Amino acid sequence: MWLYKLFSFIMMPKKSHSTSRRIFAREAKKLGGREFRKWYKLMESLEPFYASLPDRTQNTIPRLYISGDEDHLFLPFVIQSYLRDPLASIHIIEKCGHVCNIEKPEEFNRISLSYLTSYPDLPKLQNIPEHTQAHKIAMKLRKNH
Repeated sequence: MWLYKLFSFIMMPKKSHSTSRRIFAREAKKLGGREFRKWYKLMESLEPFYASLPDRTQNTIPRLYISGDEDHLFLPFVIQSYLRDPLASIHIIEKCGHVCNIEKPEEFNRISLSYLTSYPDLPKLQNIPEHTQAHKIAMKLRKNH
């Protein structure tokens, strides 16, 4: 159990993430040690996986990325994927960590349902507030392209 709690603090260190940490640890415990270690090893392959994705200019499937601005583990990959995909939309939830559907369920649901119910006339969402970590990451990634 201590491993689950430790990993949850690494992923979600802020006080406002406490509910997400508790749920993460509870669900990780249900997985069991072997399955949790498999999931943990999967984390190592994220960066190479995202780097290996081809340019998505040929993509015909719209995507909506919703992420918390305090998700320091996945946020760079989410923004990188968004910037590489011309049909992608993004919505960054401020003062929110990795599990934004738990920390800010009303905003997460409002954005998700609005996007899904507008199909096939999907709006192009680009909500990356200027004063957030997500904006800094996006600006850095844009300069490198």
